Amino acid sequence: NEALSTCAFCGRSVVRRDYVYDSKMPQNIIPFAVTPKEAAGLLSDWCQKNRNKPEARHLSEKIGQLKGYYLPYEMVHGRVRCDVRKKGETASYVAGGYLNDEFVNCSAQLDNLVLDCMEPYNLDNLREFDFAYAAGQRIKISDISEADVQRRLNTETAENYRGGMEKIWGTKDIDILAQVDPVVRIPVLLP
Repeated sequence: NEALSTCAFCGRSVVRRDYVYDSKMPQNIIPFAVTPKEAAGLLSDWCQKNRNKPEARHLSEKIGQLKGYYLPYEMVHGRVRCDVRKKGETASYVAGGYLNDEFVNCSAQLDNLVLDCMEPYNLDNLREFDFAYAAGQRIKISDISEADVQRRLNTETAENYRGGMEKIWGTKDIDILAQVDPVVRIPVLLP
């Protein structure tokens, strides 16, 4: 499920034809900020500082296998409507707002909660997509439906509103149903 591969004869990078003509072809990209060697060094330093943690021991053995990927996202701008109610009650509160630069993961293979931990991205580094950024890199292709993207967007938005709504309601025992009406959806690649 990668956009690029290597030609077995000449060794050059090859772009999958279905990727080039895909409607989800990225319009923007945030280029990698570190080289693979720098990333390995940063991970090695983290493992040293956290050597008593099981995950540090596990990762330190795998640093040589470290690979960077560009992941498919949509950057969304749009109106939000949230219906909030205390669990078990019928009365609800309607909240509204506007999303600006909300990123939604478009890969079925990757855990959305893990990816959310990498946000927010520095949009000062956002560039117009060019295959030069992708040379020698791995790119995952978007592999979820538009309906799944919308579901993820609504779920993430509800979670983004949760903290404020819990303060207003004075409890964590609430349900939030968010509906985002995207005005702009831009396919992007994030490192």
